[in-house]
Amino acid sequence: MKWCFKKALVVIAVGLVTLSISFAAQADVEKKVDINSATVKELRELEGVGKTLAERIVEYREEHGPFRDVSELSKVKGIGKARYERMKDRVTAGNREKAEVGSSPDH
Repeated sequence: MKWCFKKALVVIAVGLVTLSISFAAQADVEKKVDINSATVKELRELEGVGKTLAERIVEYREEHGPFRDVSELSKVKGIGKARYERMKDRVTAGNREKAEVGSSPDH
């Protein structure tokens, strides 16, 4: 009987660890970068976005105002159709009010 109880505890513990890892991974996947408030440093965390492109995104935002929609990223020099397709699900244009106040690039 003791052996069954210990085995059950191990199975439950493994299940809980697996479940917590799954939730943590899902949270990382769902985290999006807000292109209307992100700094250069934050934009560089996106796969395929280096310093120059991140700076261009911030400069575009400062010159033209907040992005109304994620699709507006395609107007930034260096973001063509293929790069936009890779980025679009990892960014959001949700914080237009904060961007209007102004955000400076974080070099």
